[in-house]
Amino acid sequence: MSNIFSQIKIKDVNFSNRIVMAPMVHFGYKNKNGNMEEKLLNTYLNYADKGIGLIISQALLVADKKEIVGDVSNWAGIYSNEHIEYLRKISGIYHKYGTKFIAQLNTLNFKFLEKNSNDINKLSKEDLIYLRDCFIRSAKFCQEAGLDGIELHGAHTYFFNMLSSEISNKREDNYGGNLIERLNLVKEIVEAIKSFSKDDFIISYRMGWTENINTDIETAKALEQLGVDILHVSSGIPEDRKLKLGIKQLVANPWETAEKDFAVGTIIKGKVVEVKPFGIFVEIADGIDAFVHSSDYSWVGEETPKFEIGNEVELKITELDLNDRKIKGSLKALRKSPWEHAMEEYKVGTTVEKKIKTVADFGLFIELTKGIDGFIPTQFASKEFIKNIRDKFNEGDVVKAQVVEVNKDTQKIKLSIKKIEIEEEKREEREQIEKYSTSSSEE
Repeated sequence: MSNIFSQIKIKDVNFSNRIVMAPMVHFGYKNKNGNMEEKLLNTYLNYADKGIGLIISQALLVADKKEIVGDVSNWAGIYSNEHIEYLRKISGIYHKYGTKFIAQLNTLNFKFLEKNSNDINKLSKEDLIYLRDCFIRSAKFCQEAGLDGIELHGAHTYFFNMLSSEISNKREDNYGGNLIERLNLVKEIVEAIKSFSKDDFIISYRMGWTENINTDIETAKALEQLGVDILHVSSGIPEDRKLKLGIKQLVANPWETAEKDFAVGTIIKGKVVEVKPFGIFVEIADGIDAFVHSSDYSWVGEETPKFEIGNEVELKITELDLNDRKIKGSLKALRKSPWEHAMEEYKVGTTVEKKIKTVADFGLFIELTKGIDGFIPTQFASKEFIKNIRDKFNEGDVVKAQVVEVNKDTQKIKLSIKKIEIEEEKREEREQIEKYSTSSSEE
């Protein structure tokens, strides 16, 4: 542990320390069309200033072909160039704080311990090549987004684990056979990524461990030979990861009326009975606790509260699972979100003067209020043609812009400096014309 805070270099990537945040499972967070929605995106942005050397994203999907991977409607992904922007936003902010960021890549409907899983042995060679190309394409998108690399999820019986395992892989083509042959698809993906990336782009591979240590060692050696830069060994998710709610011995079971008493949207008071780094458990009735994740304490830009056992809090019920007897709540849901305030304040036509927060190749980000950024595309940054936006604008510059679009669904506000410049130019022309006309009439 003596060197955990010391720097380390892998290829041409320098890490500020050796602390790594492994992929965090964020079930229940809404995503739309492969893009992270506000709640999940802000969760990632909240990690930026924590001094973490490397952050690995949750599994991002690489394909949306339903006949192969199923329904991906509520999963974050990187299978379209439309997804580059949200990853670029995360990586840009991480890099400001000296944190490296890589995306874990995976695909759905492949897990050989589940009954409804796809059978990789029934996939055609063309299907495998399609998925291979999807992983390669996603890696390119990650590189374009400014990420420091990618990770292939080959653990916990998922897709690559199915391919590499002699238990599940019974294929008779060049993607089946001995261990090296079972890793052929990984080999092709790694080789392709290395062909278009440089030494500042890392390839990580997440592998699990089996009951046979010798097999695990051989797999690790084979992956090293394939050119994998980082080997991420995972023990998996413990079976007892589910939230356990204690039920006291009562005459009446409080869960019998939970559907009515704790319906989603209900505002209720309770007492903090347990404090964890990731959230608090609040007793809202005898024998029933509600869990509040730390991301639901406050909105971005607000001060994050601290809790102690015994604190009384008021929360809003956001999830009720009667089967597993789990209740989730939110403190910030009691207040308007920064976005709701922004909708009221920044309507189309509103003119603002704000500092530039970030200068990107594709435009400018300005902080309208805490937690809400406005975006000025390069084509809207000036009425004149801009070859290189960084030559004209710097972070910290104050710019005057007009709101031209407010998208409620994507929670994005688009502004234009160009519109202001054109309007001011027209105003000056009118003043000149009026001045000229007045002078002529006086003569």
